[in-house]
Amino acid sequence: MFASRSLLRISSVTTELAPFVRSGDVRAVRRYCIIRPSRAREPLIVPATPRQPLTRSRCSAASRSSVSAFFPVLTMLQSAFSSHSSTHQPLDAVDNETLPNALHHVDVPTKKATFAMACFWAPDALFGATPGVIKTRVGYCGGAKNNPTYRDLGDHTEAIDVDYDPNQITYEKLLELFWANHDPTARLKTQYTSFIFYHDEDQKAAAEKTMKEQEKTHKRPLVTVVSSS
Repeated sequence: MFASRSLLRISSVTTELAPFVRSGDVRAVRRYCIIRPSRAREPLIVPATPRQPLTRSRCSAASRSSVSAFFPVLTMLQSAFSSHSSTHQPLDAVDNETLPNALHHVDVPTKKATFAMACFWAPDALFGATPGVIKTRVGYCGGAKNNPTYRDLGDHTEAIDVDYDPNQITYEKLLELFWANHDPTARLKTQYTSFIFYHDEDQKAAAEKTMKEQEKTHKRPLVTVVSSS
């Protein structure tokens, strides 16, 4: 649909938990596009829900000229996303939901990385806008409580799953982004603890290697935990 347009490309579509559900049970889903306009230095993260329509005032992450250039396309995206119900629904029901036809399907072999670096909203935007990352999901990890929710996550930590194409980006590069975009020395409550959850022995070795390197660059001791997922 957008093959003839050079102004933007869609680098990620994210389905995520919404922490503001009044019921206290995190069952709502918010979806947004991460858009890379060719005329803007930074990607534009645009929530696309009926309750949050796309407007020029919400496009402050891009320059005025860029917004003017691709605003009609954003309107088309809004129309595509708005066709989906805004009612609260269980996450397992959303996992199998078909994305709008306006977005291309990416069928490539992927690997998974899992990180915890304080609140998961900023990492979601960070990794979601990174070339080579196919999909991100936010949730909870590391604890023993069954069925954690945003308001009752027990001993879990906010975390993000990153599905990436190893032919485009390496796990080591994702680790660089992890270390560079939060304070691994900050002693925070369990919800915001710094974690690297590895999925195989190669990831474990890479995480431990970079952690030793990071220890040399910080005056305070690191609190980051390297653990199996």
